[in-house]
Amino acid sequence: MKSPKWRHGRDGEFGEVWTIPGGQIEKDENGNEIETPEEALKREIEDEELHIKISHIEYISSTKKSGVDDFIKPNIDFEFVDFIASADNYNVTPNDEISEFGWFTLDEADAKTMIDTTKIFLRGCRQLLEQRIAEFQAEYHFDRR
Repeated sequence: MKSPKWRHGRDGEFGEVWTIPGGQIEKDENGNEIETPEEALKREIEDEELHIKISHIEYISSTKKSGVDDFIKPNIDFEFVDFIASADNYNVTPNDEISEFGWFTLDEADAKTMIDTTKIFLRGCRQLLEQRIAEFQAEYHFDRR
């Protein structure tokens, strides 16, 4: 998706870079987290950003990013906790945080201009896919010839 909150590097235009949907983990008045990362993901995807149901949530990676200048609020520290999930349907109803969205293969996504943490996430997705293919081939005794 593209969001007006993000840009590619310090000199890019806001809203012209691809990222993945997400958001903050909710906290109470004392700053304590009141939901797990998985619960935050479901809330963001299902109720706030895309309005689609997801299931089979699986952790991919975590990345910390400090002193961010490619977010609309500068000098913020982030921790991105990335997951993959199955979409129960593809009829996205985006909220106003999304200026454009699409469904892409990993190769198509790699060709997009995106924030650096999204590139890290996609690398993790590709590694997981390659691992799953290798496991499948080993289990069913596939020969690569």
